[in-house]
Amino acid sequence: MQGISWWCGVLVSKEETKQLKAAATLYKKKMAEEAKVVQQIAKEARKKDRTAAAAEAAASKAQKQQEKDAANAVQLS
Repeated sequence: MQGISWWCGVLVSKEETKQLKAAATLYKKKMAEEAKVVQQIAKEARKKDRTAAAAEAAASKAQKQQEKDAANAVQLS
């Protein structure tokens, strides 16, 4: 009977190994999905920052041009 108990123990161990591998696979997939979400959020944040920086640069350029135009208008007067 000892041999049968030992054999059953091996079968349970193999089943546990299968379950652990399946759990590890699910965990890896979940982590990969979460990483994609985080990367997408970071990508959107970078895009938003670039857009804001471009708008700020355009506003600054427009202000400088207005100041330059005003200075030229004063000189022409």
